[in-house]
Amino acid sequence: MTKFEKYVEDLEIYCQEFGCNKREGLIDILLMLHEGVAWMDQLEKELDSMSDEKLMEVYINF
Repeated sequence: MTKFEKYVEDLEIYCQEFGCNKREGLIDILLMLHEGVAWMDQLEKELDSMSDEKLMEVYINF
């Protein structure tokens, strides 16, 4: 299994567990990975403005 496939599988499991779509799941996961940073509001706005493809890229490369 490639890194990409593993990340996608983990994302799908997260989405099933929390009843969200992939975009919402990506944003949730990325926010959790950065939890506690002082600029959390700005990060959330930035993530919301990204395309689904860019979110996936950020998630895979984190």
